[in-house]
Amino acid sequence: MERDEMLNFIIDCIAKTYQVDAASLSEDTNIPEQFGTKSLQRMALCALIENETDIVLSLGDLGKYPTIGELTDFVLENEED
Repeated sequence: MERDEMLNFIIDCIAKTYQVDAASLSEDTNIPEQFGTKSLQRMALCALIENETDIVLSLGDLGKYPTIGELTDFVLENEED
């Protein structure tokens, strides 16, 4: 998946998880600052991303890559071709 496509996918997952308009999100959006760190929502986000990619995403990974752009790059780097 190309980066722009993955970025849009991650934004859509975050919009669904946190019930916000995807247009209000960008790659600079800091997920924990904007939406908090409730584990149920974070687990739901991990599951959405995992269902469409070939990676296992942990709650710890979300903490290491707080912005949408950083999370996108992590997913792309770890996705199997």
